[in-house]
Amino acid sequence: MEEKAAKKHTKNFIAGVGYGTGRFFRALGKGIGGVVTEPIKGAKENGFIGATKGVGKGLIGLVSKPVGGAVELVQHTVEGTINTPAAIKKLVTGDKKK
Repeated sequence: MEEKAAKKHTKNFIAGVGYGTGRFFRALGKGIGGVVTEPIKGAKENGFIGATKGVGKGLIGLVSKPVGGAVELVQHTVEGTINTPAAIKKLVTGDKKK
C-alpha cells in the first residue's frame, strides 16, 4: 500500500525529492523520539532492565532510522528522475492516461 502511495508522489524529479525529503524527516523524528519513548516503554514492561534495553533500542534507532530515511530519499529521488521523461511527454502531448 505504501508503495502505491510512493508511486503516486514520485511522478517527476521535483515530486520525488519532495516526497523523499518528507520521508527522511519523518524517519529522523522517529529516531529522535525513540530515544525517549523506547526506555519508557521498556520500563513499563520490565522495570529497570526493560528501561536499559529501551535505551539500547532507542540509540540503535537514533542511527538506523535516519539512515533508512536517507535511503528512502535517494530511492524516491531516483524514481522521480526515472519518471520525469514520461511526465514531460504527458505534458507535451496532453495525454490524459495515468
